[in-house]
Amino acid sequence: MNWDRSFDDLLNEASYTMRRDIESAAQESAQADFTQVAFTDRLRATHHRVLAVWTHSGGPLQGTVEVVNEAYLVLHDEHHCYTVIPTYAIVAVSSLGYALPPEKSRIKPTFSQFLRTLAENSTSLTLVTLSTEFQGKISRVGCDHCDFLKGGAADSQRISIALSAIDYLRIRP
Repeated sequence: MNWDRSFDDLLNEASYTMRRDIESAAQESAQADFTQVAFTDRLRATHHRVLAVWTHSGGPLQGTVEVVNEAYLVLHDEHHCYTVIPTYAIVAVSSLGYALPPEKSRIKPTFSQFLRTLAENSTSLTLVTLSTEFQGKISRVGCDHCDFLKGGAADSQRISIALSAIDYLRIRP
């Protein structure tokens, strides 16, 4: 019996089994890491890139990513318009980046805070819901709704819109 050959065969088999176990563990680890990746962390990795975004009302809405946080995404298009999309309204995105580490900030911006800023600045905009579009200005923002002046003038018709119904905002400078 050739002991050297048997010993080599055992070493090769052990080495193969060990490599297979390491590769399997690495693959499981990579899959486990991906399960911890948040959608917004992948969106943040696309900062200053051109994206196509589909929302509940359709799409694609295209533009360069200007702002990304947990609450909303801001795109800037070739017509110099800004599209603000609450993250809850995003259905699909083309060409998402790899994830960035989660933000460590203790102060998390909210979509309501952004809307309050628009109301304070009396910004003219188009507010798009799944069923219709409204032209005008946001006048007040509550915890789950906003008051909107259709047409934008003080004597315009005031309507209240549930924040959860907002698909996106289009702001023209």
